[in-house]
Amino acid sequence: MRNLLEIEVQTLLENEALQSGLQTAQIESFQNEIYTSGLSKFESSVSMSKVVAKSFEFFKESGKGLLEENGIYWGVDEFAQKMFGWKRSYLYKMVKLSKVHTSKIKKFKRDCQEIRESGEVVAVSVENCLKTIRESVQSGQDETPQTRPQIVLNIKLDGATFKMYDDNESKCSMSLEQLRNVRGILNDFIETLEVESAE
Repeated sequence: MRNLLEIEVQTLLENEALQSGLQTAQIESFQNEIYTSGLSKFESSVSMSKVVAKSFEFFKESGKGLLEENGIYWGVDEFAQKMFGWKRSYLYKMVKLSKVHTSKIKKFKRDCQEIRESGEVVAVSVENCLKTIRESVQSGQDETPQTRPQIVLNIKLDGATFKMYDDNESKCSMSLEQLRNVRGILNDFIETLEVESAE
């Protein structure tokens, strides 16, 4: 739970119905696990999604009213932010994830593992899982998880960067002057290589 006011903390600590219904202990445990885990972050998120869905359902049914009885007025945005530290959109993604059949999640993880083993980069995330499943349903075919383009050129200069990806896309935070400096450095490097190869 994040960014709680003193009255909110006190109410959540003293009101057992809110603690139980909102599942505050389980949420805190999952959040700690997710923040400290690496590869298993997605798996922890999948497990946590079930708790999130139950907590959100309780909030909508009676938790909001119990909070209001104690002078706390939360909408969905406040619930998502204060209970989980998320925006509303991510809360809804987690609720959607809680409804996805386990076999689809396992297939997504297997596909991601195969993609990683082939050397490509793939986001094993809630968003990518939901997107892959949604695209599979829409197309009627098995879809593979979205891969990330790999960086083939990365130049850093004075805190600014230029990145080129294997799909020929690029991102640049350099000024025109910085790009000219890079071009000059590369030209000098190429000339040096040409001289050395001619010898």
